[in-house]
Amino acid sequence: MALIQGFPFLFGCGKNELFIINIFINLFFWIATSVFIFKILNVYLNKKKAFLISSMNLVLIGSAICVFDLLAENIYIFFIVLAIFFLQKHYTTYQFKYLAFCLSILVFSMLIKPGSKLLALCFVIFYFRQLIRNYKQKSMSFFYASWMLVMFQCYSVKQHYGDFTISYIDSITYYNYLGSKASCLKEGKELDQSQNPRGEYFFSLKYDEMGKVAFNDVLNQIENNTFNLVYAYMSDVYDNSTAGNTALYYSVNLKSNSYFESFKAFFFKVSKWQNRIITFIGFFLAVFLIYKFFRSDKVIVACSFFVLYTIFLSGISCSQGDRFHFVFYPFVLILVGKLISVLTPSSEPLQK
Repeated sequence: MALIQGFPFLFGCGKNELFIINIFINLFFWIATSVFIFKILNVYLNKKKAFLISSMNLVLIGSAICVFDLLAENIYIFFIVLAIFFLQKHYTTYQFKYLAFCLSILVFSMLIKPGSKLLALCFVIFYFRQLIRNYKQKSMSFFYASWMLVMFQCYSVKQHYGDFTISYIDSITYYNYLGSKASCLKEGKELDQSQNPRGEYFFSLKYDEMGKVAFNDVLNQIENNTFNLVYAYMSDVYDNSTAGNTALYYSVNLKSNSYFESFKAFFFKVSKWQNRIITFIGFFLAVFLIYKFFRSDKVIVACSFFVLYTIFLSGISCSQGDRFHFVFYPFVLILVGKLISVLTPSSEPLQK
């Protein structure tokens, strides 16, 4: 992410210039995501329907607000959508190079969002036979290069902090959120991150100690605090499935505009209901489409898997608003497009 969002520093830009340039970077990836959603949907629907559904991505509050923040979500969303686009190209053209591009991007996505590790590994394992059969193909150089970048990142972290890992964010997130909430439930308290002694203790540790402490805490909680750990996890999933956009919630009226609070309240409520409705539709639609198209449409299965993967992964953290879930909104749009194509089959030929 430093390569993408931090490159303005190479040209002597200050923090203000960095922020402005990153708005345009996020804007580019946000719009480009809609373009590739359209391309994916155009295989299932005519151009008009594909355009209407893909345009809905531009009115989703979470990703729209993220354009104006130094967060990786819109960039990450773009790369996952791009990976699905190449996966679809693989199944429509039967050319291996597109599968290599897809898997290369998924592996690379680990550097943008370390939480994507398991996602990428699942795809690599699923297509492992094809990778072995085609290991000499020129397109595999992209796959090897992506792994080299990941290994370089792991090596760099080991050199500086002691562990061969992409990031410590998974340990930090678990210990400070899910683990802390489970501990608070056991003690009959409510989690308050501003006064979290576990967090203060955890950040006093060296980085190479964090992973060990978090891992031991997981084992201890599973053995001695199972009910509260499961309850905390389910509570986190519910919280992330129903909350509104935190960037809107914490926005400040610096110019003292009279309409600010009304607009803020309105768009926050919209973001909250978008999260609830899209998560509800996404979960059940993903389960249904995996069941119906598991053998016949691997692209839709991949989109469905990503939706479910993100929902279940969100249980590791809390108090994030819709930040976890708006990542899969574009994929729910693709699933909705697929459902529409099934319910109202078009007389037009599919676009290849």
